[in-house]
Amino acid sequence: MPRSSLSSSLALMVLPEPGKPHTMISLGPLLGVAIVPPDRIRYSQRVGLALEQGCTHAHAQARAMATWAQVRRYALALPDVVEETSFGNAAWKVNKKLFVWERPLRKSDIAALGDAAPAGAILGMRTADLEMKEALLRSDPHALFTTPHFDGYPAVLVQLEKISANSLKRLIVEAWIGRAPERSVREYLARQKRSRSM
Repeated sequence: MPRSSLSSSLALMVLPEPGKPHTMISLGPLLGVAIVPPDRIRYSQRVGLALEQGCTHAHAQARAMATWAQVRRYALALPDVVEETSFGNAAWKVNKKLFVWERPLRKSDIAALGDAAPAGAILGMRTADLEMKEALLRSDPHALFTTPHFDGYPAVLVQLEKISANSLKRLIVEAWIGRAPERSVREYLARQKRSRSM
């Protein structure tokens, strides 16, 4: 299976619901979908489509603060992941490639964000590409953000206190998919498919 089909392609499908048209937007194989009325979707030439602020994933549960213990557990549960330290902070790698890491805001980040700078724990997360980055930022602006430091770089920042454990797990798996060897990804997805069919 080619890498592009494993991660970032966005799909658009109109659901047949008489009198109440809705649109399903796929944000990747493991992030799930958002189901929203068409008037809540904004089209953009660069990304294709994006959710308006305020739309939520259909499967999202009530928000509960995610923890570093959950980050560690979800990351280390994936094949071939190692935990290391990068600039004095926890970092998780697969195939010697960083995919999620502890990322406290720097002085330059706080200056750039101003009053919008969050104060809680921040997780850095690689995305498959810049299109996926933009789609994720639009899908959950409450929990996901970026700074000028990451301009042109496929990564988002996650406020742990504003994301549910389930959403955090999906994001970590999606980041792993973008960095792991293709064979590992195929085997992992096949195992997940088998376990869901049992």
